[in-house]
Amino acid sequence: MEKIRIPADIREYKNKKAARRLIPFAVLLVAVALFIFLWGDMLFGGFGAGNQATIYVLLFLIPFAATGLPVALMGRTWIGTVVNVDRELSTAFRSKSPGKTGDMYTKESVVLYIRLDSGKVINRTVHECDANRSQKFEQYREGDRVLHLAGTKYLQVLPTAASQEIICVICGTENPIANKKCDLCGHTLRLTNERK
Repeated sequence: MEKIRIPADIREYKNKKAARRLIPFAVLLVAVALFIFLWGDMLFGGFGAGNQATIYVLLFLIPFAATGLPVALMGRTWIGTVVNVDRELSTAFRSKSPGKTGDMYTKESVVLYIRLDSGKVINRTVHECDANRSQKFEQYREGDRVLHLAGTKYLQVLPTAASQEIICVICGTENPIANKKCDLCGHTLRLTNERK
């Protein structure tokens, strides 16, 4: 089994990212509390105690939904094996300016089906682009062991003896396997020890 180790620079990045969501969350939470305190009874008092409590709970969920804080704090780190790489085509719109309908185009999405070490199979969209302009996207292959680090966007293919490149979990850049730090963002690349 691979052992995940989170370097100090990655830990700092994750903490800063969560903190950036915490401030708007706190502001929204205080605003909702003040709204309920000042106008709650006047606006919702006639709904009955049970319904009024339900409305208050729903109002308190707004800061969570608006900031995405629960996702940042409760995301999971996991390792799994790619069992299928699927390319899906769909129709999308490209907007030229806000408020106006843009051009219709064919969007290609690369979706990975991953069997976690627990046995559960999940899917994850790892790449989206204009199908007419897309280059061949082959960062992930069936059989690859991949790591998702909670609070980051990109999956990292765990390096093997034959690996030539390693993907940065922070910015998604492919780097030469010999690199210790990402060429683009400067974060540490290796997050696991060798497989035992």
